[in-house]
Amino acid sequence: MLPKIEIRTFGTLQVIRNSQAVTEGDWHTRQARQLLKILITERPRPVSTDRLIEILWPNSTPSAAATTLRSAINALRNVLEPGRLNRAPSRYIITQTPGYAFHLHEDIWLDADDFERNLDQAHHTGDADARKQLLDAAVRLYKDDYLISDPYSDWVQ
Repeated sequence: MLPKIEIRTFGTLQVIRNSQAVTEGDWHTRQARQLLKILITERPRPVSTDRLIEILWPNSTPSAAATTLRSAINALRNVLEPGRLNRAPSRYIITQTPGYAFHLHEDIWLDADDFERNLDQAHHTGDADARKQLLDAAVRLYKDDYLISDPYSDWVQ
């Protein structure tokens, strides 16, 4: 059975897997958490390995950074899919030319996706009551600014 994952991006990033919050220690590296933020922000487009390296390891040599990126991707996949066999493909973090992409799988609930869907549906409905309900639902999801802990990171802009 696949894990049910909730990802909350309004405010500080929170990942909840099978009703349990993913802790700081579960991430193994800060870069794995940053990778998730970047891939979610760019979803569904893939982010090139060169861009990821430039964002996360700008002062590393290309070969050292590539090795570190592969390690961080593996750590991220293990956080999201702890039961995944070693080297097995991920359902959520996929290798896609020119790099990696976040795949919004049916087992993942992402607050930003729900927020956008509510706003889009509200914009397209002619029913005032339905519009109000959809907008209220979007407001309830908005806890704070998107990924507030990274306000000055270039990739957030």
